[in-house]
Amino acid sequence: MAVTYPAETVLNRGHQLALSIIHDSIDERPIFFASTGGLMSELGLDQWAVRHGLAVKLEMRSLAASPPEGWVQGTAEFGGVWFDLDQSLKLYDTVYQYRGIRNRSIWQDRSTLNIPWQYYALALQLSDVARNANLPDEVARRLESDALDFQVVAEGGVNGTPSQ
Repeated sequence: MAVTYPAETVLNRGHQLALSIIHDSIDERPIFFASTGGLMSELGLDQWAVRHGLAVKLEMRSLAASPPEGWVQGTAEFGGVWFDLDQSLKLYDTVYQYRGIRNRSIWQDRSTLNIPWQYYALALQLSDVARNANLPDEVARRLESDALDFQVVAEGGVNGTPSQ
């Protein structure tokens, strides 16, 4: 399996470094990205992305073959991202420690607002994938409720907005 680029494609140093790391490591260890956007998308690798909780694993596989058991694709409305659903729910429910993020009265630091926004996006996408996988409706509703809580915090918290 190979990714090819048209002759006129310009790969900057960051792209070349990432491709070199992937090339040298793919057979020895898993490769994870923070998201399907950014570098992964710029390199044309997003079609091999499978979300494992907050991280995205590069899974070089035949795109024509059926996905492995447990992988579920979200709807286009929520990005159409593939999830390893069991692993993602396990991480979400038992590994990640939110330490009061869901109900923080105020988010005091604008520079770190991406933290609750990442949890918001994960919970919302997981609710979508849970519905696609025909999990019990209460699972999707719980995740949607969590997403709304994270959204309130990301917008400043229940008692206000972050200072500018």
